[in-house]
Amino acid sequence: MQELRELVSIITKGKLKALERQGGILRWDAKTQALYQLVAEGKVTTDEEARSVLFPKEKSVTPYNRVKTQLKTFLLDKLFEIELIEPHYHARQRAYFECYKQWAAIKIMQGKMPATCRLL
Repeated sequence: MQELRELVSIITKGKLKALERQGGILRWDAKTQALYQLVAEGKVTTDEEARSVLFPKEKSVTPYNRVKTQLKTFLLDKLFEIELIEPHYHARQRAYFECYKQWAAIKIMQGKMPATCRLL
């Protein structure tokens, strides 16, 4: 849950709305969106609390774990779409984010290359 709370603190409601205004598409189901809202509003702090709110009659943790994984995947995908350069970041922070964004893009590209073409 800590990892999810950290992602939600980075990818705020305002940033998601800005992404939508720029033509980004937010594809998430009702339960995934509900979990985001619960975490963003601080209404839940543990997996047990979230599960009891989202799936009050469900004994299995599987449906909750599925929703939690969907939300984490969704938020991680949005990290690359949302501009992380905020006015309050100084030049070193902006360079740090840009370098890691480029590094991640290179790693993805390397993974898609045929094994015979890989140099690194």
